[in-house]
Amino acid sequence: MDIIELGQTFRAARIERRLTQQDVAKQAGVSVPTVSRFERGDLLEMGVVKLLTLFNLVGLELYPRILGHSRTLDDIQRERINSAAPLGLSVGQERYFEQGKQSSQRVRHSRKEKAIG
Repeated sequence: MDIIELGQTFRAARIERRLTQQDVAKQAGVSVPTVSRFERGDLLEMGVVKLLTLFNLVGLELYPRILGHSRTLDDIQRERINSAAPLGLSVGQERYFEQGKQSSQRVRHSRKEKAIG
């Protein structure tokens, strides 16, 4: 993820939380033009403390990851929690999974029942 994507992610989170650029700028101790330039991708660099402060204000966090790893188990878990559907399933498979999850129960039959049934 580069600084442009960080800015776009920040902007989406800020709007979702119904915060203005003025709100976050004031709370983070930065100027409104800095926030605006960051969101547009016009800011080529930003200090880590300012970046972490801005992200914290909109409910985002940054954490290190080994290069080349696109998603972590934490990412997948977060996605599953935020989504009602299991990842990677088609709509039909989702319905089957949900029906099976609700009604699937392991039942043991005695040998006598197996012979009759």
